Amino acid sequence: DIILLDDNYASLISAIHEGRTIYQNILKAITYLLSSNLSELSLIFFAILFGLPTPLLPTQILWMNLVTDGLPAMALASDNKAHGILMQKPRSPNEPILTMKRITLISLIGFGLTGVLLLIFYSLLLNNYSETLSRTVIFNVLIFSHMGIAFFIRGRNIFRFNKFLIIAILFTILLQIIITTTPSLRTIFHLGY
Repeated sequence: DIILLDDNYASLISAIHEGRTIYQNILKAITYLLSSNLSELSLIFFAILFGLPTPLLPTQILWMNLVTDGLPAMALASDNKAHGILMQKPRSPNEPILTMKRITLISLIGFGLTGVLLLIFYSLLLNNYSETLSRTVIFNVLIFSHMGIAFFIRGRNIFRFNKFLIIAILFTILLQIIITTTPSLRTIFHLGY
């Protein structure tokens, strides 16, 4: 139901545009969070399944969930209005948020990233470097990959400027550099050179 507060039907168009934008932004944030968390969860699961050392420790997972996943997700939830969104067909109100297409995308991103990281962890890092340094590399690569996923999730809007997303990603990268290079923080997060 819609209540018009004025006699201008342009208000109706603006309301539909805003509603569709909000829905699309919620989908972006959910897709980002689920694909990022799936990559973290499956990375640990498959490493244990294959008898490898744990590639991520609890403090590192907590850091990712609190800082690196949260800020970009909030930025995606407040993304810019997409041009041409009013040209799309109306969606069915009964359509679930997690459609088969979206589940496939989340699975491809999450499991694809896990496959690449496990390959790097096992074949390149563990055979040549210490377990601590191998974890540090995987931890950093995973976080930087999540920043890339945030841009990928935007789809066609990737080239449209989103100031909040840029600030969130730059802030996340700065925090990641700080915890990787500061000796006391490296100890807390079990990171090594």
